[in-house]
Amino acid sequence: MAASFVSAFLGLVVLLLWDQAAAAVYLNVSPNRQQFFKGESIQLSCGVEGGQSAAGLTLKRTLTDKTETCGADKAFRKCSGSTYTVSSLSSEDRGIYWCEDLSGEKSINVTITVSDQPFIIEIPALPVMVGSKVVLRCRIRNGSTTSVHLFKFGKHNKPLTAAPVGELTIINIQESDEGFYWCSDHGKKSPSSHLTVTVFPIFSPPPITSASSLLQLMRHLVVVGPFCISTALMISLFCCKKTEKTLVATVEMEEGAERDEGATYDYIDSAAVTTEHFF
Repeated sequence: MAASFVSAFLGLVVLLLWDQAAAAVYLNVSPNRQQFFKGESIQLSCGVEGGQSAAGLTLKRTLTDKTETCGADKAFRKCSGSTYTVSSLSSEDRGIYWCEDLSGEKSINVTITVSDQPFIIEIPALPVMVGSKVVLRCRIRNGSTTSVHLFKFGKHNKPLTAAPVGELTIINIQESDEGFYWCSDHGKKSPSSHLTVTVFPIFSPPPITSASSLLQLMRHLVVVGPFCISTALMISLFCCKKTEKTLVATVEMEEGAERDEGATYDYIDSAAVTTEHFF
């Protein structure tokens, strides 16, 4: 029983540690798209699920097998710890970005493309949930939609719409919609970017409110509660068994005492009969 108690206690400790480490690291991109024109602005920042402190998080990027760390490399200008804000993008800002904590846990990778083409395709930087509505749009530098065709890799290079409307709305998106998309018109084309579809939620920065704090507390209770209850039950059963053994031992002692007392009376009666018979 003692070994079972210790095992349950260690399991509880492990789960508590896991619960603290399980908070997912995320990368937020604002605005939420992968392609930008040169000179546009962007902000990339790291965070932790549940609104926990971002201390210890680092923003990193890689391009042509070279990894740069926010604030540690000269090329990573205007970058501080876990936030990178650029008011005028250049070709040096393109690359694959991600966030990483001190334990090595990483967020998803996001590819940022900086283009000087006549048009780009607006496609979400962050994964979209199955069942969501997504709008893919071909736009020019002033933000307007341009009437060109949209294409998807693997669709035999056939336009996704009959007319070159420059926009594609996907209602109730599915995993089959995942893939590379681009815009093209008369030999001119935008860079291609990958639309990622997921069945699991990808964490994004939540507002820090009393409701989020309550949600975090409930999450801890759901994880820890069952183990606290099971540990209490094991202790209760252990105590009940000790009490039961004590009662049994007491009853046995009392019954033994009664048998000894009865034997004494029998001995006295026999002696009296023998004495009477002798006289």
